[in-house]
Amino acid sequence: MSNKLNYYRSELKSKNIPKYKLVGITTELILNTTIFSRNEDLVPFLRAIYKLNYKEYIIKSRTMILARSVRDIYSMDNKEYEILRKKLLEFLNGYLELSAHNKEIKTFKSDFFKWMDGIADADR
Repeated sequence: MSNKLNYYRSELKSKNIPKYKLVGITTELILNTTIFSRNEDLVPFLRAIYKLNYKEYIIKSRTMILARSVRDIYSMDNKEYEILRKKLLEFLNGYLELSAHNKEIKTFKSDFFKWMDGIADADR
């Protein structure tokens, strides 16, 4: 998954990204259950990045969220679109940094416990 996110980040770095690519990246993010495990987790993301607020019946379905978001993206003017691209790039940078940090912590913990288990086995 992080390979895809790295690819999306590199795509978002270019200034003239077509709308269909931004829609594709948005689709992947909204439908990804590892990033947003519950639909309610999408609400702050949509507010912060896209400045979108949807009613509760829409939040219950990811496909409805996606349909409305795509329609709103296509209706944006160039200035709003550029702001959206930058915010989405910041989100991906933050998410990748956080996931890399969490992976390092998990690796450290598992290595530490393996080391401790080795000491416990040596005492027996």
